[in-house]
Amino acid sequence: MTRNIIFIGFMVLATASCVVDPNAEIDSPETVCPAGISFVESELTLPLGRKAFMGLNYPSNCHVTWTVDDQSVLALDGDGNRVRARRIGQTTVHAFGGYGIDGPEDHCLVTVVPNSIAELTITQHFLEMLEGHYSPSTLMVEMLDGEGRQFYPISEITWSSSDPSVAEITFSFINPGGWASASVWPRNAGSAVVTASYSGSGADGITFSDSCIVEVVVAEP
Repeated sequence: MTRNIIFIGFMVLATASCVVDPNAEIDSPETVCPAGISFVESELTLPLGRKAFMGLNYPSNCHVTWTVDDQSVLALDGDGNRVRARRIGQTTVHAFGGYGIDGPEDHCLVTVVPNSIAELTITQHFLEMLEGHYSPSTLMVEMLDGEGRQFYPISEITWSSSDPSVAEITFSFINPGGWASASVWPRNAGSAVVTASYSGSGADGITFSDSCIVEVVVAEP
């Protein structure tokens, strides 16, 4: 059986950058901000598994303390201004001006929605390998959502070979960046079809798959 390793983590999707008040004096960070802070957006929608930067207006000499009401829905990454959608639902992100939660505050309501796959493609559809070659080849999978953006898998990708005695899948991997791969070993001369399939919770019960023909040939003397 193919061994799958899934890392909980995904590529960053920047929705808005931090905006700094150009009129503020640059000085050491204040214990409490002398001026108010405000989110660029009061509400944000994130597909499950995505990351986003929380855009915030605040004085350049102001430290910001970040909190989130329900970390099972949304996790804070990095310095706090980056969030990761962990579970479908709603929660509120708070930003406080200063060290602690006594300074000026603003908040943003974040809604996490299902992340639906629309396309799965193996990056090559024909692979030739030498019999007895003691090094595997790697097949890569790319996935897109319904808007043509990179899809981040939240469950296993299933790899299979029509003839493991010819081409055997020994290892599969899902990268935090959203792509997936599998190692294929050439066992004996012949032909086999390697298939990658995915049916996550956001795929509405539909299985997406693609295949690659693997030809294992005898090495010339």
